[in-house]
Amino acid sequence: MNDSYGGMSSAQISRMLSVKFPSHVEGASLDWVIPYGSIASRLLTFKRTHRVPCLVVAEFLGMDPLPDISPFAFFGLFNGKVRTDERRKAAIRLIAERMGITMRIPDDFQGAPHLNPRHWRFADDQPGGCEKEWACFEAALTLADELDETDQSRKALEAAFDEVRALKGIGDSNLPIALYWARANRYLALDEFMNAYLERTFGIVVPKDLTGKAYLELVDEVAARLAADDSEAKTFPDLCVLAWRAHEN
Repeated sequence: MNDSYGGMSSAQISRMLSVKFPSHVEGASLDWVIPYGSIASRLLTFKRTHRVPCLVVAEFLGMDPLPDISPFAFFGLFNGKVRTDERRKAAIRLIAERMGITMRIPDDFQGAPHLNPRHWRFADDQPGGCEKEWACFEAALTLADELDETDQSRKALEAAFDEVRALKGIGDSNLPIALYWARANRYLALDEFMNAYLERTFGIVVPKDLTGKAYLELVDEVAARLAADDSEAKTFPDLCVLAWRAHEN
């Protein structure tokens, strides 16, 4: 480890690395949440030139660099393209090294959903797809990181969400999952397990053909229920773990 990082001392770095996202579900550490957020924040700094993310993916997969890559496809590398936890760790370790991210490598991935490996690229190989996904990614992080959310940022994400949702191969599941990977404290992953769990536990039916507005309203509704109900889950990652366990049982 370097003696300093961003002006921080070794002791400060150690304290930073020891911080974990709180888990309220027995047996789930959720220690992937903060590292994933760190990757997302660093990735956003490459929004104008995507050469470094392309080179990282090429090095990990042992292939020629892609001509371009979206942030969602970049996350798809270690949440879809590779299937085992060990390969996920190896990809994250390489990302941290090559992109200069000081962070803990997760030991556990409970609550971090996988995509079908055939769809790990999302729609970044479609005309305009990569640009639209970068715009949606930036809008999502901007809204999530605001101390006081503004109507302007919310509408920007709604519009960007709709642009990406209209691309071929983007559905009601994979786009919310991508937002959740980047900011799991703010966005809700939606898949068949989560949808069934929401309906069974809270009576919330996830609408079909989600728009950005409908998605954010759903996120707000679920967040309010978690805050008000006597539920084991207090956060979206908690909820994701419980939804998966309910499916397994």
